[in-house]
Amino acid sequence: MPVVASETLAYIDVPNGARVRMLFDHSHFGTQNIALAQGELRPQARLLFHYHEVEEVVFVMEGQGVVTIDGVETPAKTGDGILVPARAVHSLRNPSETDVIRFVSAYAASEVKRVYVEEGASPSTAY
Repeated sequence: MPVVASETLAYIDVPNGARVRMLFDHSHFGTQNIALAQGELRPQARLLFHYHEVEEVVFVMEGQGVVTIDGVETPAKTGDGILVPARAVHSLRNPSETDVIRFVSAYAASEVKRVYVEEGASPSTAY
């Protein structure tokens, strides 16, 4: 199926006020070399620090926040693209009291696994 209506896919809650849904990956859609996820960060939420074994590109569709990659914080806003190298520890934070950040993440692999490096998170999980 070449077209996926994202509104038909359920979000999965991940720790700390974020949620994601896989648009394309191997287990759901048979992709071989790429995965694509859509995510949201509620106000004051952030992704727990984690890494992937593959590169990730994040595109901020709506909102503004702060991305941290290997300890370096950088503002990110609507229309920005973020390149996360393989194995780089990273997070995205939403400092807003009212606005949601919406983003899309593309991965250079057909299955996405997060390895959390923060206490209180499971050692690894897939979306």
